[in-house]
Amino acid sequence: MFRSRILGCLVGLLSLTGCSGLVSPDESRLEPSGRAMDGGRDTGPRIDTGPGPGPEAGLDGIVPPPPPPPPPPPPPPPVDGGADATPVDTGPRPCPTPCNDGIACTLDRCNDGTCEFVADGTLCGDGEICSPTDGCLARHCVTDAECQDGDFCNGQETCSASAPGTGCVRGTPPTCDDGMHCTVDRCGDGGCVHELDHGSCDDGIDCTHDVCAPTDPGRDANGCTFTPDSTRCEGNFCDGVACIGGVGCQPTVEPDCLDGNVCTADFCDRGLEACVSTPRDADDDGHPAATVDGMACVGGDDCNDANPGVFRGATEVCGNGVDEDCDGTDMPCTPTGGETCATAIPITLDGTGRATLTGNTTGYVHNHRSGCSEGGSTAPDVVYSIEFRGRHDLTVDTVGSGFDTVVAVADSCGGGTSAPSYRVCDDDIRTGGTTSSRVWLRNVGSDVFGTTLYIFVDGYSTAAAGAYTLNVALGPPTSSGVCGTGSTMPPSFDVSAGGTLYGEVPFRGGAQAGSCGGGGGTISPVEDVLRMRTESGGGVELRLTRTSNVGNATLYAREGMSCTSATEVACANTDGTTVETSFSADGSAGYWIFVDTNPGRYTLDVDPP
Repeated sequence: MFRSRILGCLVGLLSLTGCSGLVSPDESRLEPSGRAMDGGRDTGPRIDTGPGPGPEAGLDGIVPPPPPPPPPPPPPPPVDGGADATPVDTGPRPCPTPCNDGIACTLDRCNDGTCEFVADGTLCGDGEICSPTDGCLARHCVTDAECQDGDFCNGQETCSASAPGTGCVRGTPPTCDDGMHCTVDRCGDGGCVHELDHGSCDDGIDCTHDVCAPTDPGRDANGCTFTPDSTRCEGNFCDGVACIGGVGCQPTVEPDCLDGNVCTADFCDRGLEACVSTPRDADDDGHPAATVDGMACVGGDDCNDANPGVFRGATEVCGNGVDEDCDGTDMPCTPTGGETCATAIPITLDGTGRATLTGNTTGYVHNHRSGCSEGGSTAPDVVYSIEFRGRHDLTVDTVGSGFDTVVAVADSCGGGTSAPSYRVCDDDIRTGGTTSSRVWLRNVGSDVFGTTLYIFVDGYSTAAAGAYTLNVALGPPTSSGVCGTGSTMPPSFDVSAGGTLYGEVPFRGGAQAGSCGGGGGTISPVEDVLRMRTESGGGVELRLTRTSNVGNATLYAREGMSCTSATEVACANTDGTTVETSFSADGSAGYWIFVDTNPGRYTLDVDPP
């Protein structure tokens, strides 16, 4: 207690006048705890009666401090002098000094008179943190992955607990030397780069291609290859000049390009100056042979390399006995019309009056047989129809067909297996030369009514069937030929191509007669004159059949430019319905054929050389 009072006195006296001195203090009055002993229990609060008369006056011999000054009077109440003035915003207060703590990773700024320094770790490097007082400090790694910089050329960085700083240890850069002298080696672009230096490869031989090829199995120790190129030599490889590696251009024997494989065509290509082997394609249809000399060829899809229309995937023609698509069978035909006149296939002509139709008789049945087929033939036949108005010349042939055809023209199908209304038919255009057929019909039709004719494609014998081509031409009528005095090239019908003509002898006076004519060569009443030209020598056979045997019929031929002065080369006469004659043509001049008989229809079979 005593000590605390002394401290209080000292504080009070130092602030005012000082502390009064203690004279002979009675320490016996102090309790062990330092409090004063007053010999008994206090009976009430102690009253400070003021300072004593002297320095030692007072209850405790201590001079008390002076009393505190009285509080100031309260301020007068405010007086409202009117409307308050509008406060003025003067903005944030400026800082007394510039804000800069000298730490690079803090954001320094003034905030309303106070400097703020905010740490920003993004201003430090990888693996560092920002201390507001110490700046960027390294953060020690834990795993190797934290140390990887992603640059292959720096090697693989590792993390070491004993390493200073971040603890990351640099990797060992890779070695990019590939051991090839013709490459320029460096590390970059995420790996080792070996740039080719072709100029460093040179064997000193002009006919070789010198290339830096470090991955080529044929390279040398420096990574270079030297490829001979005979095209760089004077002369052609196919003639026996070649570039020899390590030597240069040298004369050699002509190359033997045979590779021993029958499925390839082997030859020396002068443009490439090299031996070339290609799959064998004898028919040049773009499809290699499937077999050659009994040997199967890899990749070949042509089962008949002698026929360009045969290969796997080709369009199959039904019933022609040919396996066009190489599936092992010939597709049978399914008739779609043409069995009878009732289902005849109509013919549509183009703007020139022509039409070409194709088909196949296989799959049809035998319904009709003309007089030109072999006796007893049951070959299948197909019926077409053609309609027209007025008078016309009609030509029908089967040139391009694949079997021995018979073509016939009739007004109707008739009944049974024979058609009594056949006007004309033909078997072969040229005996022994072609199995195609042709008929001409002159001046047929009506000036008043429309005309319908039926055309039959048939086989000569029972076995004759298959694919056919039917060619039809309808043109203006040709009048019967006349050979008057002085006429050299009358408007006569031309039968040079061969076939059977359905003609007509006109009702008019005749002017010519053959040497074998009835009555000692006297002029017959009328005649029809035909024209024939031959391109080669050979026999010409003529066979005349007339519809009536009334009167005499003479069939004769003359050679020369003028039908009146031409030389007779053949003549035959009959009182019946049929007469035949022949002559030998040399191909040097034209011929005139005379049908000299009574007016009416006839058929003339012309078999040229």
